[in-house]
Amino acid sequence: GGILGRVDDMLVVRGVNVFPSALEGIVRRFAAVDEFMIEVHRRAEMDEVRLLLEVHDGAAHVPVAVQEALRVDLGIRVEVVTVPPQSLPRYELKARRLIRRAMEP
Repeated sequence: GGILGRVDDMLVVRGVNVFPSALEGIVRRFAAVDEFMIEVHRRAEMDEVRLLLEVHDGAAHVPVAVQEALRVDLGIRVEVVTVPPQSLPRYELKARRLIRRAMEP
């Protein structure tokens, strides 16, 4: 399943409007990515985004490549981090890969 685009899911990343589906489109280009999650932390009127990736063994280069693709294609800089295999939830149908978290004081 993919991410469904809704206006209320739109992110403002350093002044650039970005839909989660645009992030997904870029992540899906990389066959070495098994699963991903978008974490969003709201600060003032902008969103800080961290992209969590599960990648195949031997694919240590993928987070940097994804980060560069996001910069080139969308004009945004996003923190991209790998997480252990099988640590992200799996979805069969309509995925909820966008997690909004409150900022800590």
